[in-house]
Amino acid sequence: MKTKYLTKEEAIELSIKKWEWIVNNKGILDTKKLLLDIPELKNIKNNCGLCELHLHHGLCINCPLDIIEGDIVHIGCQKDGHPENEWFNKQNTSTAKKVLKLIRSLKCE
Repeated sequence: MKTKYLTKEEAIELSIKKWEWIVNNKGILDTKKLLLDIPELKNIKNNCGLCELHLHHGLCINCPLDIIEGDIVHIGCQKDGHPENEWFNKQNTSTAKKVLKLIRSLKCE
């Protein structure tokens, strides 16, 4: 089942909700519990509002979470050097907070 089209603002808000939940759960993702608590994430790609907008056929296209550091571009949040990749490898509150901070910064753009 496909969800309705999300605006950028809705996508960011859903992503913030997801990462606030992860931070509040010691940085650990339990997808079943997440979807019980935030059911609106259920039918979207990777349970992420930003993936719903920007992930196409396994490729991130113009995702605002892409990071440019000098000459290095981290396209896709699972690439080395990206805060979400760091969280994925460690799954703790500290790394989850970094992802949440990055997503929250999108509200200021």
